[in-house]
Amino acid sequence: VITADAVLSAQLAGTPSPKEVTWVSPLEVFFSQNVIYPKFTDGRSVDEAVRQIRVVEADSSEEDVVILEAPFPQIEAVRWCPKLRDGEGKPLLDSSGEERRGSEGLFSMDNRRLYALQRAAVAHCP
Repeated sequence: VITADAVLSAQLAGTPSPKEVTWVSPLEVFFSQNVIYPKFTDGRSVDEAVRQIRVVEADSSEEDVVILEAPFPQIEAVRWCPKLRDGEGKPLLDSSGEERRGSEGLFSMDNRRLYALQRAAVAHCP
């Protein structure tokens, strides 16, 4: 099990505030965009950020639980059920003309940070 120190603040649907902090594996979070720019706004590359993420054994009763300590702020995600779209971005419709929806899950707007955490998680897994 891998969790991220860039603690995932998951705002659950129907929960206006405050945010609920939930520890999950970055591999359980979806991206909100199809493309990720390779540099952060401070000029640091995603590759450099991945190298700076530390893997720390967690104080947990579960075996093989680690925490990823990242050099950037925590990521945030929302529980969401996205509309399915075609290659041009138009909504896909079902046989009755209703918009089709994908699976509900946690989606992050912090795509570069999520990508860096996912790469670190995959590198740590055997």
